[in-house]
Amino acid sequence: MNSLCGLLLFCGICFMTLGWANSVGQVPENIQKDFKKLKEQLHLVHNKENDDLFGNPLFLKKPDVFNSNLMEGEKKLLMQETLEVSLKILTNLMKHTPEEEMRTNILAVRGRVEDLRDRYYLDKDHILQKRLKALWDIKTDELETQRKAVYELMDVYNKANKLGSEIHEKKIRRRRRQAQRSSTKLL
Repeated sequence: MNSLCGLLLFCGICFMTLGWANSVGQVPENIQKDFKKLKEQLHLVHNKENDDLFGNPLFLKKPDVFNSNLMEGEKKLLMQETLEVSLKILTNLMKHTPEEEMRTNILAVRGRVEDLRDRYYLDKDHILQKRLKALWDIKTDELETQRKAVYELMDVYNKANKLGSEIHEKKIRRRRRQAQRSSTKLL
């Protein structure tokens, strides 16, 4: 009897583990309902009449960069930026929506997106994101900015050259290791 209880316990644990493993990456039903309700309120039903709206996506353009050969850190930064833009859009939408029920749904969806961003995408990449925005905001046509850039250019060039060389050397070493492994497997 003791072994039967142990077997049942083991099967239960396996069943629960497989269930959890299969649910990773799936959107929970309550979140799907929030999104569906918001889409219905905004009349976002895909049909022939609004093909212009759905024909050219904002975030999920082809080729799909989230399934490309970008490195994980690059994909993470790209997704973080996508979530940030989505949050800005939802915030603006909420400001311009007079209906209280729709504002509540927008707020719920916005909260879900913020939770997702905070759980998986806010860490050191947030510092990188702020630094990139600061670089993009530099006014390149101003004389003072141009003078500062020329003054710092040699240091920037040296750092870029050093980093590029290090990255290139790592690629070469990686290729050599892969070539050695594949030649070892052939023997």
